[in-house]
Parts: sequence; C-alpha cells; structure tokens
Amino acid sequence: MAHSATRRVRHALSALAVMLIASFMLAACTSQTGAERPPEPGDVAVAEVDGKTVWTSDVKREAVAQGLIGEGEPLDASSDLFRRVLDEVVDQ
Repeated sequence: MAHSATRRVRHALSALAVMLIASFMLAACTSQTGAERPPEPGDVAVAEVDGKTVWTSDVKREAVAQGLIGEGEPLDASSDLFRRVLDEVVDQ
C-alpha cells in the first residue's frame, strides 16, 4: 500500500512539474505576442525600436503630454506634427 501511495505522489509531482513548465512557456509566448497586439482598438504600428512596437496611440499620448493637442483630439498620422512627435517618441 505504501508503494502505491509513493507512486501516486511521484505522478502528482511529475504532473505538477509539467504544468509549471507549460505555464512558464505560455507566459513567455504571451509576453512576446502581447507586444504585437494594439493597445487600443484600431491602433496602428508606426515604428519598431529595439523590438518594441510604437503605436499611433503612443504618439498621440506624447502629443497630449506636450500640450500640442488636446485630450481626445485627432492627430493625423500623415501630418508633420505626427512625424515630429513620432521622432521624439522613437528617440526616447
């Protein structure tokens, strides 16, 4: 009876180890692909710096922070202002 209990504990520990490894692998995959998902609906990737995606929302947020546009105001991605703020975001 003790032998079968020991075997069940070993199987349980093995299953736990497999689940932990799978969890770590899934977390690693999620963090990599998570960077590729837009932070806001309709967001567009406009640059990539050191493996990190820069989104239109990042540029708009910086323009708002600098007082160049108001919160909720549109910022045309083809405008000179957008390109100038994008350059600043990339430099940061």
